[in-house]
Amino acid sequence: MRSKHVLTAALAATGIAFSTASAADEPNLKETRTALQQWVELRQLISEEENNWRAEKETLEESIRLIKSEMERLDNEMKEIDERSTAAEKERAELNERNAELKKAARAVTDAIESLEQAIISMHDRLPEKLQNDIEVLYQRIPKGGIATRASTGERLQNIVGILSQVEKFNRTITLTSEIQELPDGTSAQVDTIYLGLAVGYFVDGTNKFAGILTPGPNGWTSTVSNDLAPQIRKAIQVYKNEALAEFVPLPVSIN
Repeated sequence: MRSKHVLTAALAATGIAFSTASAADEPNLKETRTALQQWVELRQLISEEENNWRAEKETLEESIRLIKSEMERLDNEMKEIDERSTAAEKERAELNERNAELKKAARAVTDAIESLEQAIISMHDRLPEKLQNDIEVLYQRIPKGGIATRASTGERLQNIVGILSQVEKFNRTITLTSEIQELPDGTSAQVDTIYLGLAVGYFVDGTNKFAGILTPGPNGWTSTVSNDLAPQIRKAIQVYKNEALAEFVPLPVSIN
């Protein structure tokens, strides 16, 4: 019986001891649990940060790749622009050189046109009145007295060609026209005039009594009365007009 009581007391004492120890360790256990929970939360936070960093790193790396790609593209574009700029500068230099050549050629053409225009002005008064009338419209288009003209180089050249064509045509043909000639007594009479090109002209009035010769000179055409030539001149006119049979008509020609 004594042993039984001792064991019971011992167990009771042990229980008291365990109870006392558990009560004493309870604050440490809470702290441990709290620390463990904080550690877990910290690990989770670290894991989240690592995941976020990986995502940000991938984003940054992708951004870097895109930036590098864009820089390469821009570098290539800049090289192309430089190459095009060099080509454009070369082409511009060639165009400027060509433009200078064209301006020089245009100046030479303009000088030639001005020279021809002055030659036409100088010879105008030496042309027969009939021919002067034929080219009057074209002649008036020639700039005179240093007055500027709005006509283009092409228009001026065409005008010159038109005048010279008329002059050449007149010079290669026989022309019959009606003109007014001054008589020796100071009066005037209408006469028929026949020009052999620009070499000589002959005139006779309707009465076949007043006649003469026209010769070109530096100040225009000069008339010389030769009434004795009236029959021959009239005959030549009739042959030209097919009013008489063709025959040789002798007429004097003065060559200067």
